[in-house]
Amino acid sequence: QGNVDKNTVLSAYYEMDWLGTGITSNNNQSNSYVVRQRQIWARAMFTNGWYVSGGQMWSLATETTKGLENGTEILPGTIDPQYTAGFVWRRQYGFRVTKNFGKKFAIGAAAENAPALPRGSNGSNEVIGESGVGGGLYNPTATYSFNRAPDLIAKMAYDGWGHWSLFGIARFFDNRIYPNATAATPSTAGAYNNTVTAGGVGGEFRVPFANKKVSLGLKGLYGQGIGRYGNSGIVDIAFRKDGTITPVHGFSALSTLEFFPTKRLSIWMNYGGDYVERDLQGGYGSYTADM
Repeated sequence: QGNVDKNTVLSAYYEMDWLGTGITSNNNQSNSYVVRQRQIWARAMFTNGWYVSGGQMWSLATETTKGLENGTEILPGTIDPQYTAGFVWRRQYGFRVTKNFGKKFAIGAAAENAPALPRGSNGSNEVIGESGVGGGLYNPTATYSFNRAPDLIAKMAYDGWGHWSLFGIARFFDNRIYPNATAATPSTAGAYNNTVTAGGVGGEFRVPFANKKVSLGLKGLYGQGIGRYGNSGIVDIAFRKDGTITPVHGFSALSTLEFFPTKRLSIWMNYGGDYVERDLQGGYGSYTADM
């Protein structure tokens, strides 16, 4: 980090580990290709309150401790945050612009990577993407989806008695349907595109009590087609019999209680979960299906 002039500070951050799994890696939740790039981003901060960030970073949907700044994310106290059900996050490519109004209020927007997590085919002939390539960098058995646009996230935060925020996510799914692919004489005749817009709303708060020796937090996200922003690999979309997309409803939520009896000791407890609603149109959770 360094000052360019009295009005501009430039910073960059890089973080990696070896916790990926070789050619079976994918980017459903985060970039997990070996060597795993957890974060690699750059940021310009201006004295008028504007911040511009780009690269691979924690999603704007992730809770922060201060405003909407990179590097202040609040993560569950485990080896890796993705061990905690209900935690709303992603670590992915993105471009973010935020504006601070004093030290109390901030707004921001981001465009981020948008893989789709689909339920398997429902007996129709749909194509939402292509399989990966060999060579060790991509998983050849994973499907990388086509999308009309990146995920779009808007968020606002307030810092006063604790930290409060509200955000929304818009997602865009594309599908190519071939109704005559299984005909007696297969053909691409009648093929058409199916596009669906989905998304959700979420929020979080974390407030102190007892002279800051106790902290209570709650975060959550509810909507349709937002399963991948939870922590349990819930699907985003399913397919009707005609191959058209049906976004799956669901939510993720995580509560946290922290104690700080001394400066050297902290005790925390998390309780959370990810939930997906039954979608009979897409055969997801069907009473007659062996799941």
